[in-house]
Amino acid sequence: ASGGLILSVVVQINRSRINPAAKHALDAIALENEPDLYKSLIPIFLEDSPRFIATIKTAIAVSDTATAKKTAHVWKSNAISLGADALGALCAELE
Repeated sequence: ASGGLILSVVVQINRSRINPAAKHALDAIALENEPDLYKSLIPIFLEDSPRFIATIKTAIAVSDTATAKKTAHVWKSNAISLGADALGALCAELE
């Protein structure tokens, strides 16, 4: 089941578009010394995403619903903050 979940996430990410409103919201709160906050957060998100996937996959495998829900919630929040609404919706389903 978790292999199908991972495949579903990858397919959704590849098909989805980024919500430009998220970038505009981050641009609005960016500090002067970090004019492109959005661009600086993308590599961190991409670096963290495999860890989220692995944690959710392991949690599902051992029936640890609390960890799966918590991890999905954090990943959802990160995704939506960066405009990856389709991924956020998938994470919400996991919650």
